[in-house]
Amino acid sequence: MNIKIPYGSEEISLSIGRNPVILAVPDRSGAVSSDQAFEGEIARLKGEWDCKKSNLIIINDADRSTPTAKVFDRILTLLKETPKLKILVACGTHSMPKDEEMRAVLGKYYDYFREKIFFHHSKDNESLKYSGKTSRGTEVWLNKLVFECERVLAIGSLEPHYFAGLTGGRKAFLPGIAGYISIEMNHKLALEEGSQPLALAGNPVHEDMDEALNFLDLSRVRSFQMVDVPGKGIVGASYGGIRESFYDLADLAKESFSYDVAEKAEIAVTAAVPPLDKNLYQAQKAVENVVAGVKDGGIIIWVSACFSGIGGTHFFEHLVSRTPDEIIEDVKKNFKLGWQKSGRMARNLKRFKIFLVSQMDTGALSQTGIKGYRDLKSALAAALTEKGADARVLIVPRGSETAVTYRTSGPLSNTA
Repeated sequence: MNIKIPYGSEEISLSIGRNPVILAVPDRSGAVSSDQAFEGEIARLKGEWDCKKSNLIIINDADRSTPTAKVFDRILTLLKETPKLKILVACGTHSMPKDEEMRAVLGKYYDYFREKIFFHHSKDNESLKYSGKTSRGTEVWLNKLVFECERVLAIGSLEPHYFAGLTGGRKAFLPGIAGYISIEMNHKLALEEGSQPLALAGNPVHEDMDEALNFLDLSRVRSFQMVDVPGKGIVGASYGGIRESFYDLADLAKESFSYDVAEKAEIAVTAAVPPLDKNLYQAQKAVENVVAGVKDGGIIIWVSACFSGIGGTHFFEHLVSRTPDEIIEDVKKNFKLGWQKSGRMARNLKRFKIFLVSQMDTGALSQTGIKGYRDLKSALAAALTEKGADARVLIVPRGSETAVTYRTSGPLSNTA
């Protein structure tokens, strides 16, 4: 069979011979673009908007594929009539977006609202306000703008997140507009049990993020959340309280972005897709989302162009010339932000071999325990040579947005 694998702005054609193949493409037959639902929630938003008050809108940066511009398009008249309007870009610890990245987020509205746009800097202590401490010890520092405006609107979308369960909702605040120390303390929980894709109940990262909301006056905070499915469009939208709008869509997001397997594979091919394929740091999600479908001792072929290189250097440097056990022990004793990535990668390297197909220097990769390849055909050939011509192959063309889950019984829902 011939399968198309995304790679940057192109596609790689992958031919599979006689191997049993599991093609992990979520069943989205029930996910239908719903303009009626979207417009209904927009109407609710408009009904509550008060142009006379000072309004702050929190939006995602270019590392999330949230259809922010579509929301702006439908409420543009209100925004133009709101003199005390500010737009805060929830950068978390990401670098400040470039103009072209912001145009990808807001389209034609970026230039129009440029003077009203502020970028969150997690290390700018003067821009932060201390709010309190969660039961897990996370100090909650948030951008002062959220306390200075009379009304706050968070715009987001729900997709799988490899340790927070799902993106969206509460993530607009922590990590979106939180201080560096807050994000570091929260992300340290990423190595604890329960911090898994799609998991909310019992997930310490999610529960800590949710608890941070208690330090806000939630009567002033509203949220517009969406489930935006590639090839389908917006299949769900919800406007309301920051918690309510998130949980209203959680099950739909899980159904739209998950794929169940009843038998694990010896080899997995997983691809990071834009915007998460730009660097190694963001692309790691494509590995984390498929580990549940791979046998211990198996091989994960990770496809990501990584045209911007490493991304966060802390985690990469932490992987170099250390054993997985040494990395995990160091993470426990001396955690630094970024090490949630190196710690989880080390945990995966203890269970699997990882081949990366990218533009990155293969020699540098070899020092981390990851084997680099320039093309997918060579990587797959090497994996099949090692695992055998009859090895079962799990293929996840959109691995950064498809969470593979394993169940112990029942038929495979999509076996080629």
